[in-house]
Amino acid sequence: MQSSDIPALAGMFQRVFRDPKAPASKGLVDYLTHFYLDAPGQDIGIASLVHLNDGGEMTGFVGATGLPMTFQGRQLRAAICGSLMVEGRDADPLAGARLLKAFLAGPQDLSFSETASEVSASMWMKLRGLALPQYSLDWLRIIRPAGFFTRTWHEPHQRCAFSPAGGAQDR
Repeated sequence: MQSSDIPALAGMFQRVFRDPKAPASKGLVDYLTHFYLDAPGQDIGIASLVHLNDGGEMTGFVGATGLPMTFQGRQLRAAICGSLMVEGRDADPLAGARLLKAFLAGPQDLSFSETASEVSASMWMKLRGLALPQYSLDWLRIIRPAGFFTRTWHEPHQRCAFSPAGGAQDR
């Protein structure tokens, strides 16, 4: 990924993860620039990756954040896999898998991801990744406990079922 990719990335991020009808804000562009290009750790050779279609348009992205680490006195490079998204999967259904595979083949000594969707987690597992359920918890702070539990008790279809990998399946 290069700095010239940021506007297209912001547009795709807006369409895939936010409101597809609204344009990407300047704040989103600035955030993506800071997080994926200017943040500490981005100078250790770990880079985010983009997928381009045959026409040269960005259709996929996997965010990578470098994290220098030390283990038993040895310097390591870790890569944190962030947003993985593909737009127009029908035209190239393997774009996401290729992006993730390219990320894992990077120069890092250790690769990991934080929150992942069911699809992303499944791709990680197929590429020999491990889920650590003891570290995969989503926290919820209940502001009005009585109302929350009353509603949950009377509307069982609203209850959350937690997957072994952590996140809530039904919300």
